[in-house]
Amino acid sequence: MSTSHQPPVRWRYRLGGLLTAALVSAAIAACGSSSSTSSSSTAKSGSATPSSSKAPFNILFISGLSGPLAVYGHNALEGIQAAAAVLNQSGGIDGHKVVVSSKDDASTPANAVTEEESALSSGTKPNVVINGVDGDEGLATTPALNAAHIIGMNITQDPTYIDPSKDPYEYTTNPSYPTETGEMAQNIAAHGVHKLAVIYVDDAAGSTEEGQLVSALKKLSISTVAQVAFGPTALDDTSEWLHAAASHPDGYALITQGQSPIVLKGRAAAGITAFTQCDTTCGANPLDKLDPPAALVNADTLNNPVAVTLPAKRTPGEKAFVAELQKLGFPNDLIVPSLEYDFVTMLAQAAKQAGSIDESTLNSALQHVSLSQPQSASGMAMAFTPTNHFAPSGSHPLAIFATNDKFTGDVFHP
Repeated sequence: MSTSHQPPVRWRYRLGGLLTAALVSAAIAACGSSSSTSSSSTAKSGSATPSSSKAPFNILFISGLSGPLAVYGHNALEGIQAAAAVLNQSGGIDGHKVVVSSKDDASTPANAVTEEESALSSGTKPNVVINGVDGDEGLATTPALNAAHIIGMNITQDPTYIDPSKDPYEYTTNPSYPTETGEMAQNIAAHGVHKLAVIYVDDAAGSTEEGQLVSALKKLSISTVAQVAFGPTALDDTSEWLHAAASHPDGYALITQGQSPIVLKGRAAAGITAFTQCDTTCGANPLDKLDPPAALVNADTLNNPVAVTLPAKRTPGEKAFVAELQKLGFPNDLIVPSLEYDFVTMLAQAAKQAGSIDESTLNSALQHVSLSQPQSASGMAMAFTPTNHFAPSGSHPLAIFATNDKFTGDVFHP
């Protein structure tokens, strides 16, 4: 192993930051319809309640609540609902009760646009639209939201998807691809890899992240000997792994958009046990029950800080977020919903500063809102500016799983 890229000291604990298959099934059964509306009007004793004379603050969530990214969709919705519940216990957003509704687009951009058009032409337009857990959904729905001066948030990591000069009403609380792929490359180097094969999902988001990773690897003098794409709906990716292995790499990188369990099973079927670096989507999937256990041998993934912090060491923001998720029945998955939770929290701060939920006034205020690391649910410091609508600052810690079908919980900051 190269002495120039030694990983820092690690600490061990059992990681409980993944959603089990049983919880996913329960969530999908509970949210089986294509549209739902929810709000939290129950206030704690002695706390403020939203004004009944004010119109509600409507948040519309359009995402895949069925289809290949349903796990992400349901988790994200829970994060929005948790934030709404907390805000409604203390007066809502600028005195307006927060009401959350959802539409299922089956993770298809065309469906997302259809649902968006229906919402924007209805008698009651949403104040905010959180549009998808896939960058392609966000890209498809952004133009209409900006034309209508409605704030939108999507989960994209592609910095070209959110340009404040072109799309001043669009935001994200997800780290950008350059941030994520830079950290992936650092960890790959720390494992002494010199020749890498990249396995990536064949869609716009996957191709973009793959290109960013190859660039980051080049800066660390790591050669990419194979770049193999798999189909977004493929059910068996064994042949792709075998094709990559034919180039004789000494390590692999995996980029997915929700297909991690299937692709990692292909890795096991191909008999690959060499070091494999996964992106954050691996960490946000129900991998803890993945069979066979060989699928997880010698593999690393990236997680948000909230998912890899001992409960006793969580910040006040993380503790409040986890407590609210537990009330909603989702105590285990913390990665995806924390991003939506932080965004809704920042919306409330912007409304408080502006003293209004008027679209343009709220948007102007949102561009000057920040969350410190102790305040945020994700464990990442957040800040929007007029020229930067990617909120996260700082880096992810890396959560490492290996040897069997359970996370070992080795963590280090790159």
